Amino acid sequence: MPTSIRRWRKYNFFQKKQNRNGARRTGTPRFHNREKGCIIVEIREILPWDRDNYLKLAHDFYRSSACDHPIPDENLARTFDLLIEGDTPYARCIAAADARGQLVAYLLMAVTWSQEAGGLTVWLEELMIREDLRGQGLGTQMIEAAMACYPNAARFRLEVSESNTRAAALYTRLGFTPLPYGQMILEPKA
Repeated sequence: MPTSIRRWRKYNFFQKKQNRNGARRTGTPRFHNREKGCIIVEIREILPWDRDNYLKLAHDFYRSSACDHPIPDENLARTFDLLIEGDTPYARCIAAADARGQLVAYLLMAVTWSQEAGGLTVWLEELMIREDLRGQGLGTQMIEAAMACYPNAARFRLEVSESNTRAAALYTRLGFTPLPYGQMILEPKA
């Protein structure tokens, strides 16, 4: 079965309703490829039956050039459960599904406030696309869908490892620019 993704047609099913963070929660833009012989992909919210494919893609993400280190699979499962339960306004995930409804890509987002940016900041935490679908425009469509989810965001932010040159090229093409400072973390000991 061919796996190319070309000539996207964009259908926006957003309604005007927004949640308290200014995010539209009633729908996500959907992108359909109607070209004969290509798979049809829909971009939508992640759903409970995406669990196995999400966990596999996320596991692969943390063992790819996109990351400098793996993380425990328990973290992936905990994140998925949180997304499905909807118990937080701070995390959201959109997914791309093929014609059979199978997850082929996801974009995990985290929402915060930034005084520096002067408003809502959306972190594009993880963009993972099945390897055979990369380089065909799906990453661009996923990021555009994320931006459509948060039309009032003051900033979209992401991290990219130096070894992930393809992703860095995509982000640059979309208008992202490097920040002039590094990041630091502290993980409290239990």
